[in-house]
Amino acid sequence: MRSADGDGSTAGVDSDLAAGVAAGDAGAFGELYARHARLVFAFCGRRSGNWSAAEDLTSVVFLEAWRTRERAFLVQGSLRAWLLGIAGNVVSTSWRSQRRHRAALARYAGERETQERGSDDAAAEGMRLADADQTGRLVRAALERLSRPQRQVCELCLLGDLSMNEAAEVLGLPVSTVRSRLEDGRARLRRLLHSRDIDRPSWLIGHQHSERPSGAAADTKEARTP
Repeated sequence: MRSADGDGSTAGVDSDLAAGVAAGDAGAFGELYARHARLVFAFCGRRSGNWSAAEDLTSVVFLEAWRTRERAFLVQGSLRAWLLGIAGNVVSTSWRSQRRHRAALARYAGERETQERGSDDAAAEGMRLADADQTGRLVRAALERLSRPQRQVCELCLLGDLSMNEAAEVLGLPVSTVRSRLEDGRARLRRLLHSRDIDRPSWLIGHQHSERPSGAAADTKEARTP
């Protein structure tokens, strides 16, 4: 198991079980789940816009984490960044699958509508489905409109609640680059959501990890990096 900590320190919330997780120790992995399942669940719910599916997505994330446990890595002594990286991939895969499924249903619904015009029950059900989780779907759609670099940073910092330092460690980028992409991505999300006249989620208004980076990174020039 590698460590993404810049100074090689093993101090942190998961340092006591990281080696066990990488080695396939069931007890260590169970403790990892106990510590981070709630965080992963919140990420999956926000990212997918479907809280009813978030529990299943969380299960898939930890199954994938178990499968790839030998590649686990620490960031500032924690495995949560590794888990959220897996979660981002799981949700993206699920979203693409759901999009294909919805397209198939839409085609089927169109055919049924042609055959059965005037069905009030079908119309009512269509309206109910259209209104369900509208805000979550719009947030998810807005995230998909970002460039991949912006989306990666926004997922880790806004949805996963990682600090900019932690996101920089995960992505292998300077903190100044993460800050630039976060600011630009969040501004674009605000514009996209405002254009649809819905309330912006609170995590788009501000970011609790907006403090200046500590250590040497704080002394560097923060050039805007695309």
